[in-house]
Amino acid sequence: MKAYLLVFNNVGPVGRQAIQDFLDTKPAEVKNWYTCFSHGIVIVSEKSLLDLQSLIHARFPSNWFLLAEVNQDNTNGWAPKLLWEFINNPTPQR
Repeated sequence: MKAYLLVFNNVGPVGRQAIQDFLDTKPAEVKNWYTCFSHGIVIVSEKSLLDLQSLIHARFPSNWFLLAEVNQDNTNGWAPKLLWEFINNPTPQR
């Protein structure tokens, strides 16, 4: 399992809630997600970066977004402890 940070812009009706709702419809690809940012979601998946990018772009073709793998070796910042635990130990939803 890997954690990926999805950062997106809000264009028209596509906001964070619409993206979260979409992720919830893809349990085979998206095992879990967590958010504490207005324009970002951390996604847990066994899929590759390219697979997830294709999945998101197919559903939201007009939205700009960035997707990057995040882990304890390549990520730093200031955020709630729960976010760091989620990134450092990506697990499926229980």
